[in-house]
Amino acid sequence: MNRARILVVEDEPFIRELVRETLAFEPYEVLEASTGEEALSQAESAPPDVVLLDINLDGELDGIEVCKRLRQREPALPVIFLTAVADNAIVEEGMRAGACAYLTKPFSPLALIERVKAARGDEV
Repeated sequence: MNRARILVVEDEPFIRELVRETLAFEPYEVLEASTGEEALSQAESAPPDVVLLDINLDGELDGIEVCKRLRQREPALPVIFLTAVADNAIVEEGMRAGACAYLTKPFSPLALIERVKAARGDEV
């Protein structure tokens, strides 16, 4: 059985580690990126089944632009935004960019796993 590949794109190492450790409870292969550029490169070399994407990334590309580019390559790719932003306009822009869901930081480990399972069409 192939393990689902989850790409975690988060510029905060601590949050990236928490997400990775949470996903370790499920049969997932977890890939990590800390910038938008790194995320696009990772997605090309090892296509993910789901992307967990920080909406406010450091670097040239923010999460919204990364989402647009990922969805151009793979229109059916589930992208879930991770955001600390309480601004609904930014969240709405992210959803228009192609995200299927979002989680507001801080989020519970259970909510994270449920969102990933739902994005994959797995039983929650």
